[in-house]
Amino acid sequence: MDDQYAKKACNWLWLLFKQRKATQSRARFTSHAADKTSGAVFSSEGGAKCTVDDLRAIRDDLARTPEGGALVFIVALINYASDETRAEGTKMCVLSMWEENVVKSDAPGNFNGYVLHRSDLDRLNRISEATACSYVRGTSPENGYAITGGSIEIGFRAQSKHAGSERSGTKKVFVWSSGADTARPLTMRRNANGMWKVSEFSSVLVGVRPAAGSAWGPADRAADRAADVL
Repeated sequence: MDDQYAKKACNWLWLLFKQRKATQSRARFTSHAADKTSGAVFSSEGGAKCTVDDLRAIRDDLARTPEGGALVFIVALINYASDETRAEGTKMCVLSMWEENVVKSDAPGNFNGYVLHRSDLDRLNRISEATACSYVRGTSPENGYAITGGSIEIGFRAQSKHAGSERSGTKKVFVWSSGADTARPLTMRRNANGMWKVSEFSSVLVGVRPAAGSAWGPADRAADRAADVL
């Protein structure tokens, strides 16, 4: 895997944030200071598995850029994809999604009076844990897409053509997966508070190469290429 990522090194740009300890939280998060290009680093004592309050405690720092907002969503996706953390992951998805992707509700499991739109919930139910974890650097089909250690690093393919802009308030970012040949787009939108949230994410739900060296056939490659929608 080290060789694979070394070959992609020119395409991996890391967004570092200022170090901050999440308040009223059992997990501690570290982010490091700032580059407005594409990439992100998230660290916690428990790896990607955390609570919505943990994530919210640093969301205001992370989501000030499209890439940081995408990172918040990927952490949410990892938690949603696991049966063990599905309830917290659902709330994290509400936290990280654009206002049109959520609806007001006082139903059980709501987050701050909002739940996911039914159509988005149906789409999220297609995600596998392997796919969600594949967006973390260091995972691979060979290691079963296992996330090791507390540092969660997400890489993005730099692209300006047909991607929108920060100035316009809508921008696509392209997330690398260790189980696919192409980076996958997320459409990010900036809200009135300056937070970047995901509004379109269907491409990151597409499956990845099976773990443990299973066959990667033509149909899988076609699905992978279809995910790289511009």
